[in-house]
Amino acid sequence: MKLRNQTRTSTAARTSAVTPTSAVARTSAVTRNIAVSKMVGYFTSPPLRGGLRGGKCFGCLSRLNRFTLPQPLPKREGGKKPRAFTKPRAFTLVELLVVMVIIVILISAVMVAAPALIGKAKTTNTLAMLTVVQSAVDEFKREQNSKPTVAKNRSYRKRYGEYPPDELEVFTAVGVPGGASRSLVPGGGTMIPDGTGGGGGYRPMKFYARGLPPDASVTEFRDQVAMTVAIQLLGDTSASILAGVQDQYWSAPLDPSSGNPAVFVDRDKSGAWDPNDHQVRYIIDDWDNPISYMAQRDFDEAARTHLASSNHPAWNEGATEMIRLNGGKPIIFSYGPDGPEQLAEEQMGDDATASLLIDFEDDHIVNHPLNADNVYSNPAVKESLAKGIEER
Repeated sequence: MKLRNQTRTSTAARTSAVTPTSAVARTSAVTRNIAVSKMVGYFTSPPLRGGLRGGKCFGCLSRLNRFTLPQPLPKREGGKKPRAFTKPRAFTLVELLVVMVIIVILISAVMVAAPALIGKAKTTNTLAMLTVVQSAVDEFKREQNSKPTVAKNRSYRKRYGEYPPDELEVFTAVGVPGGASRSLVPGGGTMIPDGTGGGGGYRPMKFYARGLPPDASVTEFRDQVAMTVAIQLLGDTSASILAGVQDQYWSAPLDPSSGNPAVFVDRDKSGAWDPNDHQVRYIIDDWDNPISYMAQRDFDEAARTHLASSNHPAWNEGATEMIRLNGGKPIIFSYGPDGPEQLAEEQMGDDATASLLIDFEDDHIVNHPLNADNVYSNPAVKESLAKGIEER
């Protein structure tokens, strides 16, 4: 009993000590909350009729402040305020003139540089095409080494090595100069038309790129035509390589009356074109001029003589010497950007001084200005021809 009374007394003492203070705190909190609630309700509640409350339009003022007073701009990331919108300033006359001058300068620069860039691109493309042709010619030589067909003929090897020929009469009844008078076409077919005049040989080439004589036709480019025909008719893998030359570099004369090929290999000896015959096409460069091919190498340096040929009298001698400078390989080249001027009748007339052969034969060096931009399948030969050889 005594212990229980002491416990009660202790609890009552603690209660009497804490209750007054806690009660006051609770009362103060309640009073503060009521006051805040009344103030919030007073300022946020709708105004009385006429918009007045206590003689002041607190509701209207509240709405006026809420909707018409300027609000602070939102902050960007990083705490910086965005710039306020301002009306863009117009260009001044001086600024416009400066811009126009810059544009004129840029256009002028493009107009000056464009022709050079186009010319460089054409040269690059022509070189790529000539490289394919060179690969086909080299493959033809390998084929004749392993399984000789025309190259087993001694006269052929003496004149062209094991490379394709550069004389179109080898596909006529004339045959290889110094050899048997028969065509190299498998089965004995011949070229139509026969530019040899029935066995008398072709007239010397003049290489007119513009205004070809009516009777010249593709035979004016017969050096490279002989090469392409030989590869296509006598080659195997070499023919596939040559077929890799893009269509844009091939040209073929057509008979205007019939639309049939004007020049072809008459395989069945019928004298007229039919689908079994071989159409003759020639290769042109990026300036639409025929490329050239030299393979003759049988010029006798000691006797200063060579077998009769329908080519230009200096052809065999010049080709033999230039092929030697090219390491024994045929010369395959384009007359380059100035080809249309160089292959004109004025330059390639009776003297043909602008032709590579005549230029070389004059003093055994290539130094004619029109030959400076020639494109060769082997770029190194250009430097060799520019240095030339010593006069014998």
